[in-house]
Amino acid sequence: MAKAPETLNLVPAIREVEAQIHRLTVEFEEKIKPYNDSLAALKKANTACERCEGTGKVLRSRACAEDDRPDPDDPKDWNTCPVCHGTGYAKTKKGTQDG
Repeated sequence: MAKAPETLNLVPAIREVEAQIHRLTVEFEEKIKPYNDSLAALKKANTACERCEGTGKVLRSRACAEDDRPDPDDPKDWNTCPVCHGTGYAKTKKGTQDG
């Protein structure tokens, strides 16, 4: 008869590592909570489009790797912002634009 293989019980080690990960996750979430709260307040008060930073224009993207890089000093390389449609204003939660 063949001898049954011995059981390698790593469950205690697995549970300890999971507990350490949980403790670190809780600690991390407590540390970043004030930053998340500040970010939410800033976003709520912000009226400028985040994509174009309120300018209404964004640099064109490259069509492929061989395409020339957009030149910020060339007015032809700037496109109307697709998020705010050139207004520079952030969209409200209702889907309309402020301003």
